[in-house]
Amino acid sequence: MALQIASSPEPWLIAAMVVIVVLAGLLVGLYVQNRNLRRSIGVYKTEHVELRRQIDEALSALKESAQSMKAEPQGAPGGDRETVAVADPKTKGADDGVLSDEDLFIRMEKRLLEGKAFLNPKLSRDDLAAIMGVDKNRFGAIMKEYGQVNSCTVFLNRMRIDYAIMLMNQHPNFTIDAIAKACGMTNTVTFTNYFKRYHDMTPSEYRTRHSS
Repeated sequence: MALQIASSPEPWLIAAMVVIVVLAGLLVGLYVQNRNLRRSIGVYKTEHVELRRQIDEALSALKESAQSMKAEPQGAPGGDRETVAVADPKTKGADDGVLSDEDLFIRMEKRLLEGKAFLNPKLSRDDLAAIMGVDKNRFGAIMKEYGQVNSCTVFLNRMRIDYAIMLMNQHPNFTIDAIAKACGMTNTVTFTNYFKRYHDMTPSEYRTRHSS
């Protein structure tokens, strides 16, 4: 009996199989990308909500601080109203009801920390001088002596970088951009430069060294 020789597959059939395999690979790749994208969107939403909460708290604290200053009793002329604009820097600790420059600086710093008002990116030199209760010229002198800076921006950013360290330790899933915005620094490049100035490394390098 004659043997029956099987014929080899047609070229078009081989080509069709290759196309099917390639399409299946593309579909798997698209599925993986879509799943990763959904995860990224979820993380972004979480970061955005947390960032919005931080900013709202900072703005609320700043408003409360301003309102508390307006609500301070004015008192009658010559009464017991706290005097801050004519205090003599040389009379520190004197029991005359007048705050020294050091006391004014401490009071301003305390009000900034309360409610995280320093996170407000719109906080200005005039705002800080108003919180301190002095004019611009005296404010600059006090900041230079007790804040060890010539710029209120540098002073605020130093506080923000300290806050960023806390955020990075507590929220390792936050992106560097989200942390910068949560600290009141909308420019990530500026945030990175200040971070490196105070810690001799970038935020990413800090996170890598301190990751568990």
